[in-house]
Amino acid sequence: MSGCNACRPTQLRNFALTFLNEKGVQLHVLRSTVNFALSCSAAWPLANGGGVLYPPIMAAHYYTVTWDQLHRDAKALAWRLLGLGPWTGIVAITRGGLIPAAIIARELECRLIECVSVMTYDGETRGEPVISKYPEAAGDGTGWLIIDDLVDSGTTAKLVRKLLPHAHLATIYAKPAGKPVVDTFITEVSQDTWILFPWDSEPQFVAPLARKS
Repeated sequence: MSGCNACRPTQLRNFALTFLNEKGVQLHVLRSTVNFALSCSAAWPLANGGGVLYPPIMAAHYYTVTWDQLHRDAKALAWRLLGLGPWTGIVAITRGGLIPAAIIARELECRLIECVSVMTYDGETRGEPVISKYPEAAGDGTGWLIIDDLVDSGTTAKLVRKLLPHAHLATIYAKPAGKPVVDTFITEVSQDTWILFPWDSEPQFVAPLARKS
């Protein structure tokens, strides 16, 4: 099992993370992110009514990932995986692994895509993983790639590994507790960091400092 030990940490910059509380009042929290300054908010899925999410738990740090950065990081992961193939197919861990898997499948010219549905989080609260869809086409995982956006505690990854013991597990981002479970990853983030993926957030207008009292 090996990770991307050669990856250098990128310089952190501050940004204002904006939420609406239960009374609709904006709350601005200074956090750290990579490569850019952005005011954004976590957002409920449209199926839950849309709108800005007031998170039940505030993480110690936030790492905001844009669509462009996600695409670059997924292509970087594909580049690492290219030399390890050929691959029979890709298993995406839903839902976070779906978009990374699509990008990687394109770069690797892989046409056979399976998925395993594992439900772990409710907002920022982690629960016991539950499998609602099994990757039946992947067999024992021989020749297959497992793709996810992030390995956090490693709970989900360990569960999927039991299903596909001979597959190669790759994630774009990894936290220290889950890092030993994956075979390949691109960027490591601290354990107390919550990653805001582009499908979980949206940009928000922030007034200039001169207008703030």
